Amino acid sequence: MRAFVPLECNPEVFTSLLTSMGVSKSLAFHDVFTIDDASLLEFIPGPCYALLLVFPTSDNYETYRKESDANIYPYCASGAQEPLEGGVTWYRQTIKNACGTYALLHAIANAVPRDLIKPNSLAEKLLSDTKPLDPVARATYLECSKELESAHAAVASRGETGAPAAEDGIDFHYVCLAKTQTNPPHLFELDGRRAGPIDLGELSQIGDKDDALGPLSLARVREFLTREGDSGMFSIIALSPSLD
Repeated sequence: MRAFVPLECNPEVFTSLLTSMGVSKSLAFHDVFTIDDASLLEFIPGPCYALLLVFPTSDNYETYRKESDANIYPYCASGAQEPLEGGVTWYRQTIKNACGTYALLHAIANAVPRDLIKPNSLAEKLLSDTKPLDPVARATYLECSKELESAHAAVASRGETGAPAAEDGIDFHYVCLAKTQTNPPHLFELDGRRAGPIDLGELSQIGDKDDALGPLSLARVREFLTREGDSGMFSIIALSPSLD
């Protein structure tokens, strides 16, 4: 199995990777320091397109994942095409320690408006090339993408802490909660280690916060926190308009 150096959950790291792949600088990642204090959440510019959550992969989580996956249509086994995915694009993770980049790809593919992706950029190429493929072929495509590997490697050492080796065992994992660009928009949980994309429900679009920082998304984050006993070993970054 191929392996990447894990990415630190750092807004600057992910924003750098986002823009290097060709997404407009009008978008950026921001730290989410709390999900319970509405006044602090208001400091994050809206709309929020996606949340990237990194959490500990404990025994509790692994048991939950395996049991829950039994209820998810097995896309990667079936060779299911795009219509069966509810209008979203899902990437099966087959590169070790690359979960941060897969989470970012899920955000770009499903939450970022297309007019904010530069023509002929890496992001545009990846999306256009992989959209017509089934999940197995998509996974192979990403494994073989030297451009994606180079983009990841360019930011992997930019965190505030020393980066582990690509082959090291890491007990943390990223998941993306994305507000889709479908009509009507839905909130999807997108995780390459699951059996497929998870539709968390339609967003009602009532009020400014019916987005990836809205009640539906925050409720899902609380499920992760509760399952792990509020360990505190969580980080969240939000993809939304840049402050620059």
